[in-house]
Amino acid sequence: MQNPFEHHADAVLAGSYGISQALQEVVLSLWNGQEYRVDLGRLARGTDQRHYAIVMEMLAWYREHGEDDPAFRGLALTLLERSEGSRGSAGGP
Repeated sequence: MQNPFEHHADAVLAGSYGISQALQEVVLSLWNGQEYRVDLGRLARGTDQRHYAIVMEMLAWYREHGEDDPAFRGLALTLLERSEGSRGSAGGP
């Protein structure tokens, strides 16, 4: 299996469409589940087959390789940087 955090990074980083945001929530929840929550019910019910498969691939890969996987860490850090940047530009903390 190809690393899904690398292979599907474009779908995760695509931005503002709903399923992309759900994929981002999954990655950030794997990074820090206490701070970043994900609605698994919404993912199970409201995701098309392609994106559901991406989520399952990410979970399986994370289970086997953990948080030290370079592609996972890179994707999570990119999302965190974007999050911090959007908070700063919106006048947040």
